[in-house]
Formats: sequence, C-alpha cells, structure tokens
Amino acid sequence: MKVFDFPGCCSANIIAGFGQTKTAEYGIRPLNNNTVDLQQLKNAIEMRKQEAIDDGLAVLVATVNNQQKVGIKALLECGFTLSPPMYKGKHPETQLILAYCPLGKVGKLSTINLDPPARDAKGRFVKKEVK
Repeated sequence: MKVFDFPGCCSANIIAGFGQTKTAEYGIRPLNNNTVDLQQLKNAIEMRKQEAIDDGLAVLVATVNNQQKVGIKALLECGFTLSPPMYKGKHPETQLILAYCPLGKVGKLSTINLDPPARDAKGRFVKKEVK
C-alpha cells in the first residue's frame, strides 16, 4: 500500500495498492482472493488513518475497482464510504469505486455560502444586504 498527497489539497491523502487485480497500479497484484489477507489490509489502512490524523489531515481517499473484494471489505470495515461503481474507458473490464473517510469533525454543507459574491455594474464587489 502506498500513500500519496492529494493534488491541490494539503489536508488530504490518497491510499492505493490493494492488490487482487491485474489493473492495480501499486502494490501486489494477486488475482487469487485468498492471497490478500483482510486483517493485514485493515491494519495497514488503520495505520495510514492514524498517521493522517497525527498529521492533521481532514480526509483519506482511496480508489479500488470492483475486482478488489478484500480491499472493498477492508475499507468498509475501517469506516470508509464507497461510491457506486463507475464505468470507464481505460480497463473497461473493471469499474472504479471511490472511497473516502473523514478523519475529524464533519461540518454541514448548509453552513457553506454557495452564493457568488454580489457585484455592481462595473464588476466590483459590493456588500449584500442581509435579509
């Protein structure tokens, strides 16, 4: 298993290398499910989670494909949320699954102001009236 910085974000890491597929980019690539030990994989994930927490990160992200059954089970058992499988052009014989695990307190999306800032006719920022 390898850990990578998340491009453009200093508060996230990406973990990869779950094995069990010929299309796995990193780590072992066994095709036999019995050669990837669930407990060892969970221990490795939990170690990466603790390192990320110690480094003050907010989230860990992982990608697996639908062939990586032990990796999927380990991620779920370690508190990750998984996306539905997504079809793709590269290696179309597999589907991509995105997994993420918040490492600290999670806020509410409703507290984020999604409205663009107000501008006047010349494009300058102006104060919005509070209603």
